[in-house]
Amino acid sequence: MYMMSMLYFGAMPGYKMNFETRGGFAGNFGGIFFIFLMNHKENILALAKKCKDCKKIYETLVKCFGMDAPSYSTVTYHVRMYHFMNKKAPIIKIDKKSPDQRKIKAILQALDEDPRASLRRIEEMTKIPRTTVSYYLHNYLNYKLAYTRWVPHNLNSVQKKSRVQSSKELLSILGAYQSKKFRFLVTGDESWFQYATEAKIMWIPKDENPQTFPKKKIDTPMMMLSVFWGVNGIIAIDILQKPNTMNAQYLIDNVLTQIINSDEFEKSKQQKQKFAIHFDNSRVHKSHKVMNYLVENNVKVVPNPIYSPDIAPSDFYLFGTLKKRAEGREFASPDDLENFVREQFEQFSHDDLKRVFQAWIDRCERVIESNGDYI
Repeated sequence: MYMMSMLYFGAMPGYKMNFETRGGFAGNFGGIFFIFLMNHKENILALAKKCKDCKKIYETLVKCFGMDAPSYSTVTYHVRMYHFMNKKAPIIKIDKKSPDQRKIKAILQALDEDPRASLRRIEEMTKIPRTTVSYYLHNYLNYKLAYTRWVPHNLNSVQKKSRVQSSKELLSILGAYQSKKFRFLVTGDESWFQYATEAKIMWIPKDENPQTFPKKKIDTPMMMLSVFWGVNGIIAIDILQKPNTMNAQYLIDNVLTQIINSDEFEKSKQQKQKFAIHFDNSRVHKSHKVMNYLVENNVKVVPNPIYSPDIAPSDFYLFGTLKKRAEGREFASPDDLENFVREQFEQFSHDDLKRVFQAWIDRCERVIESNGDYI
């Protein structure tokens, strides 16, 4: 294979096409002879270096490749991108004068009082025009505007150390089940779902403003979805309605019993493989009644690091995906929500779910590498 899609052969008279070469075709473009190979993107970019006329480039490729030529839209896209990426940036003259130290002191004092202050707010606090504030921040103080990141908990050093230690233990268990293609390993949790949710996007005429929607109220009708799942799909699912509350006995009777009675659990016994379950550290999950029930049924409990929704598959993947897809939908009953969840799982392929479990391993490794920080 040639290192370049077109090789320059020098100026040649006439216009020659469809001359077969090893791995491509030969042609004359604007008096310059090339060998055209089958990578159309590289062909387009090489021609774009010599010509900005998309139509001429397209016609050249059609004459060379016939029905195998790229579409005109493909040609225009790559030509535009080539000339955009190679456009020389304008030279900006930077004021070489020394900065006003009084302005620097005032801006830093304002940021010390309120690191989240906008340029408008800093202008109000310092009486310095916001354009000047922006210029000083970027060119003299080397500041940049960064989005703050939400974290579930402010971790102290002891908690970070615990997250690292538990992640190592969890990683060892996940590695063992990875070698078995994650068979007989399930993870699960609970999350509240509304009966009806407002879609956060909508199509409107350009001259209209989008509608607003109110913040969710405490008394909004909701249902608690419990779902335990693995790489082969749902193992157990339950919908709890208000005013009922989740407790150890409810979890055993309505969720864990489904797991113990499942075909997957039965297969693990037949194949003499240890069945493992993962959930977070809530009081219900770690209650004596629940733990004793699992021990009695020879179920291994997979540890979960404290304050760690960032490495729990239901938190970092499942519930966010389900709630995003539920936007704009109304659920008339708990059965309606259950059917929706089952429909979504039918759309997840086996490989999709395996990738989530692989991401679970990757996240544990990242927690260890970051010394317990959130990822």
